[in-house]
Amino acid sequence: MNGEAFLHMGGSPNHRDAAIPAFFREVGERAPGSYGLLHVRDDEAPGQENEVRVLRMVRGRVTEHTENLLSPCIPVLEDAFPGPPSRPRDPAAPPSPPPTPDLP
Repeated sequence: MNGEAFLHMGGSPNHRDAAIPAFFREVGERAPGSYGLLHVRDDEAPGQENEVRVLRMVRGRVTEHTENLLSPCIPVLEDAFPGPPSRPRDPAAPPSPPPTPDLP
């Protein structure tokens, strides 16, 4: 790195942006000796809502992994939200039973 050009990226978008990992991969294609890590938390990615993903670039080749030091996000990074579920109810699921009244 001494005397060589390097690229440093940072950010914190709150919605998925496919251009970010695509740009990271393009850097690897254009500069095959490159190395680095890109950490991504995408709570909109099916099956990965509770994970931090890391894109690992070694000699320009990019692979994707779960970041075990930061996952699962709940409870490692933050507490569970105590409010109602964030996902809408499945309309195909049977209806929930009515609450039972308090007995004297």
